[in-house]
Parts: sequence; C-alpha cells; structure tokens
Amino acid sequence: MWKNIYLFAGDPYLVQKKVKTWTASFEKKHGGNLNIAKVSLDKEEDMATITQEIASMPFLTPFKLIFVYNVLDNRGSGTDEEESGSKHKNIYDRFLVTCEEAPESSIVVFVSPKADKRRNLYKNIPATNRKEFKIGPDGTVEGYDEKNSHLTLSEFFFDEFDRKIPHETIRYLIQTLTSEKKREELDLFEIENLLVRINLFADQRPATPADVDTVAVRPVSHHIFDLSNALLEKDMSRTITILDTLLHSGEDIYMLWGFIIAHLSRLIRIKAMLQEKAPITNIRSFLGAQQFKTDSYVALLSKTPISALKQIYAMFLEIDIKLKTGGLTISTTDVSAFQRAIEQALYHFSLSRN
Repeated sequence: MWKNIYLFAGDPYLVQKKVKTWTASFEKKHGGNLNIAKVSLDKEEDMATITQEIASMPFLTPFKLIFVYNVLDNRGSGTDEEESGSKHKNIYDRFLVTCEEAPESSIVVFVSPKADKRRNLYKNIPATNRKEFKIGPDGTVEGYDEKNSHLTLSEFFFDEFDRKIPHETIRYLIQTLTSEKKREELDLFEIENLLVRINLFADQRPATPADVDTVAVRPVSHHIFDLSNALLEKDMSRTITILDTLLHSGEDIYMLWGFIIAHLSRLIRIKAMLQEKAPITNIRSFLGAQQFKTDSYVALLSKTPISALKQIYAMFLEIDIKLKTGGLTISTTDVSAFQRAIEQALYHFSLSRN
C-alpha cells in the first residue's frame, strides 16, 4: 500500500534529525521500540531481510515503523528502463512489488539524502510523502516543519538545544559562518558541534556572541599566538586566561598541549635566527604568520633572552613528559591537576630574572 510509503531526502543532517523525531514520536504514541526497525541495503542479500521486515505484522500495536537506507542513493547509471536486465533494475523491481504488497500496518520510510529521482520506485511514492529537507537561499529550513514553512535556521537550532542557548547567540554564529560561505553550503553537523562547544565553554551562564568569537571563530592557532605573546610579556594573568579558554574550548587537550610545545620550540629557533641576523622574510616563512604578527614577535623576542625561552620551554616539556608517562592525568570533566601544574610553572617563570 503506497499511502504508507515515504521518502526522506535532502540535507543529511536534517534527514537524520527527522528520523530521530519520527522515532521518538512513534515510541511515545505506540510504546517502546519493538515495532521500529532500521534496515540497510548494503548487499543484494539484504533484500530478503528488508522484505521480511516490511511484510511482517506489528507486535501488540496497530503499526510498525521501518526505515530503509541505501536504496535510492544513485545505484546504476540510468533509468529503470535503460537498465533493463541489470541487477540494479531487478532490485528496484523487487522493491516495487514489496511496497505494493506491504500491509497497511507497515509505515516504510526510505532514507536517501541524494535520492535518484529517475527511479520508478521514487515516482511511485506519493508526491505528498516525498519529504525533502534543505536550507533555502533566504536561510529558512524548507520542508522540515509543516506547521512553520518560514522556520529559520537559528530558530531550528534554538529548539534543538531546548532553548538553552540564547537565540541571538545562535543567530550570530550562523551569520558569522554565512559571511564565509553560501547558506546552502553550510554544514549543519559543524554548526551543532560548535554550539555544543560554545555551550560547554559558557558553563552555567547563557552563551554570548563573545563566546562564539572565542570558541568558534578564532582558530586555535590565534589563541596560541596570543598565549606566547602574554608569556613573552610575562603577563601571567592574561596567560592563565588564554590557557583557560584553550582548555575549555572543546578541543583535544593533548593535541592543544602538543601545539603549544611545538610553538615554543619555534620561538627558540626564531630567537636564534634573530641573533644570526636572518632576513625577516625567512623568519616570516618559518613562523607562518602574517606580517603584523611577525613584526610583533620580532619586537618581543628582541627583548627576551633566549635563556628565558628555554626555561619556560623546559618547564612545559616537563609537564608534557608527565602527561605522557601518567604522572599527570586528564579527564573530559577534570583538568584541574593539569591546570595547577601549568600555573605553578608560570609562577616560577614570573619570579625568574630572565
């Protein structure tokens, strides 16, 4: 019975979210997940399993919900008629029969973000049941919410995060990202990941646009440049603030620490290059920074003894060795011991005469 056959297509993130929404709604209405199945056509032999799921009756409820993956995702190179006799044509023919004979109790959803519209299977699904979710050029989420055809992307994520992140903060993040690319090119998985990190960074307070700038907009490399600037100026308060930002940014802490160690090593090499009177173009190339950053480092490094650089590098390297040998441990929820070790090293560095 084709009236209970559906298709979810379009943006992969929105398709995934709609699958979750339908699953939750079905569980709430019919109780539990015994009558929900997710099957995938990864090889021809899977056809028998899918057919059996669609044909079987539900358990103690009027309906069962079956999500079928990897069927309409551009198998073959032509239409069904052009591929007469091919294995792709045979697969689609069998699905046509299966859907035609499906009991009314089976609600079948083909999940295919890039559905092949040339297929007879696609054409037989009632037009009203073919759901395509995408971001329109005006920033609205098209096809997702039948009650709100003008749902904006920021409103969508506002609801997705249970209204815990202020709407203006979400809107600011999306505006920032869309200034760099077209709306239809946005990666919604990336936006969700950034919002999770921003929410973690804000901790118990409402996240702000400033948090977006700190966590999502400025690359980690910028924070590491700022950190080394603060170190060279022996501004321990600013150094600790930047470290705190990095440690709670959601990035892998071991990776971040490796970047910091490597950057300090580069600074020692640049100091040596300055003492050897190397051309500024060579220094800029080695540092991989813009001109104003290179000039800033040259000015700071000119005033900083190489012994001071080696001292803080040795202190940080000692912490790195403890991390690698188990002398210091970090969990996803507790970086306090690691943070104390860094602050202690910074305190001793600030007291030194270098």
